[in-house]
Amino acid sequence: TPIAMSRQPARLLGALALLGVFVIENPQCGISAEHRRLALYYLDQGHYERALVEARRAVREDEGDAPSYLAMAMAQLGLERPEEAVAALGQAILADPDNPQYYAALRQVCQEEGRFDLGRQVLDQVLEAHPENRLAQSSLGWASAPLDDAAQARQWLEQAAEGDSSATFSQVQLGRLYMRHQRFAEAVQVLEQALRRVPGDLAVLLALGECHLRQGAPEEARQRFAAALEHSGEPGAITGQIAALCY
Repeated sequence: TPIAMSRQPARLLGALALLGVFVIENPQCGISAEHRRLALYYLDQGHYERALVEARRAVREDEGDAPSYLAMAMAQLGLERPEEAVAALGQAILADPDNPQYYAALRQVCQEEGRFDLGRQVLDQVLEAHPENRLAQSSLGWASAPLDDAAQARQWLEQAAEGDSSATFSQVQLGRLYMRHQRFAEAVQVLEQALRRVPGDLAVLLALGECHLRQGAPEEARQRFAAALEHSGEPGAITGQIAALCY
């Protein structure tokens, strides 16, 4: 049964969508999968305690069942337990450390809960187990920046971005870190490099537009914002983001 996401609190929607896609794309049999399906059903109904019970049963059957850890995290969020939710997301990442969607879910939860400290704690543990993982490095850099640890944020973001053709996220975050410290020339350099790798990337174009705007170069900013609108499938949403940057 598809998850009726409109019933859920806004902060659960992204992760629930990820869970729904996983179930559709990865049909599985077995006891663990049955418990996970029950957890999804209870999440859909807003019965978070029951969802948590089923998710725990699923991971007892299969300790490497990353989606069940994600279901556990969503149940904990529904129960207003952000620390336990982030810890469960950390387990999902450890079970599937090369899946960028789990890192995105972790960042979403940390952002919406305002608990970057929890994200940094979990990502430190991930990097202990997987010290060369660029996804963990970039997310740790992302989590460190709002905690006023610019040196560590820069270290992890630069390390993640170096020599990785798929490092758009880390390059955008590094560019924003440079902007935060008024280092606009370095921000433009790293963002232009990202744009050469992924032409038309919306996050890069918006960050470049913001950087030019803050530099006092409105024409360059206009060009980047116009390109973002051109490449967007949802120009209304992009227009709102641009307006927020300009005003």
